[in-house]
Amino acid sequence: MSQYYAGIDLGGTNIKIGLLDEGGQIIAQDDEPTCVERGPDSVVERAVRRIEQLIQKTGLARGGLRAGGICSPGPLNLEEGKIIRACNLPGFDQFNFRAKFSRALNLPMVMEHDAAAACWGDCWSSSISDRCR
Repeated sequence: MSQYYAGIDLGGTNIKIGLLDEGGQIIAQDDEPTCVERGPDSVVERAVRRIEQLIQKTGLARGGLRAGGICSPGPLNLEEGKIIRACNLPGFDQFNFRAKFSRALNLPMVMEHDAAAACWGDCWSSSISDRCR
């Protein structure tokens, strides 16, 4: 069974979702309007539903999904997995996205600031990736 990972990018306008293989190659991706007015629980429910749809669409085994990552605007409390305050996500302050996604997907999850996640991803995928580890 192939192992793969879920990535969730929380934004004020859209939630971007991807499934990636062990080498970081995108298997499938999609997006969903954030609809901040519906609140953070709705974001989690809709993102999880979209992940499940991508799994079905690609024919991947659900048991191969090993972990996930969430990136978000911040500032964040990475130790607790919470958004402290994000001006483009009103009403999401102190919401524990990491714990909510972890429970909903029954997976270990990590959380990172969106800008830092972009830098790490670029470094990891570039030809100088050995210097990033």
